Amino acid sequence: MDFQPQIKYVLPTGAPMPFFMAYPDYPCVKRREESAGEAAYQDFEYLRRTYPAAVGKLQRRVEEILDRMDYEGSMIYDEFPDRVSLYELGDAVARILENEEKLPEGADDHYLKGLAQVLTCNEIYRRRRKNQER
Repeated sequence: MDFQPQIKYVLPTGAPMPFFMAYPDYPCVKRREESAGEAAYQDFEYLRRTYPAAVGKLQRRVEEILDRMDYEGSMIYDEFPDRVSLYELGDAVARILENEEKLPEGADDHYLKGLAQVLTCNEIYRRRRKNQER
C-alpha cells in the first residue's frame, strides 16, 4: 500500500503551501501592510512567549530590572553599546537573580550568568526595536 499524502492547501503556483500559512494568525505570516521589520518583531515576541516557564519567570524579572535603565540617553540605546558594559550589566542581572531565585538542580554559576546575559541582550534588543517604531 503506497501512502500518498493529500495536500489540501496549495499556492497559486501549484506548490504546496507551508504549514504556517494555513493559519492566518501565525505571527510570521506577514500581512501586506506590515513591514518586514514589524513582522520580524512580532515573530520574536511570539517565540519569547514559548520560553519554558522557569525562563519566562526570569525574563519577566529581567524586564523589571531593565525598566530602571530605560531612559533617554541610556547605554542600552547607544548605536553600538560597549561590550564590557553589556557584560557588566548581564553580570549584575545574574547576581540579582541568583539572590532571588533558586537555581535548577545541577545548574552552576556559569549557567545562570550565561542565561542572564542572553536574556538581558534579548530584552535590550526588544526595547531598541520598540523604541525605533515610535
